[in-house]
Amino acid sequence: MNAETKDYKYIIAFFAIPVVSAILTYFFHDKIRYNKDLLNFIANIFSILTGFLLLVISTSGEVASATISSNEEDLFRNRNKFNIRFQRYLFLFFIYLFVLCLIFTYYLIIPSSVSVQQPMAEASISFTVLESLICFFSIVAFLCSFFIPLKIKQLFEEKIGRPRN
Repeated sequence: MNAETKDYKYIIAFFAIPVVSAILTYFFHDKIRYNKDLLNFIANIFSILTGFLLLVISTSGEVASATISSNEEDLFRNRNKFNIRFQRYLFLFFIYLFVLCLIFTYYLIIPSSVSVQQPMAEASISFTVLESLICFFSIVAFLCSFFIPLKIKQLFEEKIGRPRN
């Protein structure tokens, strides 16, 4: 697979994931309303995914530090590849944290007397916006997380494929 094909895949994913997330948010953001079980489920999933993401970040750093090359061009290319990967992983990590902060904020502002069986008669605009944001960024983060196992495999293949001195 050449670099141009790889770049197009990232560009397509960069635009497709938010579009799919926006469409799904439009249809499903009401499911979050006063549903503490669903919000707890989302928080637990992202806590687990954060652990996997930290594994990818540490493995990526390990693979990058194992690069021993006398060729200046190879050293520059490997450093550049590590920086690009790290920025992607860091972005995903911040999306996880943002979703968790949104859920925490939702718990802080939701009245304790409200339940799923007896929701407030009139949901305020802040609840609607917060629910939509939680739904949108949860879907974005979840879709981006599908690539984590593939990245782990790719990093270990790079690590195994390195010549040993």
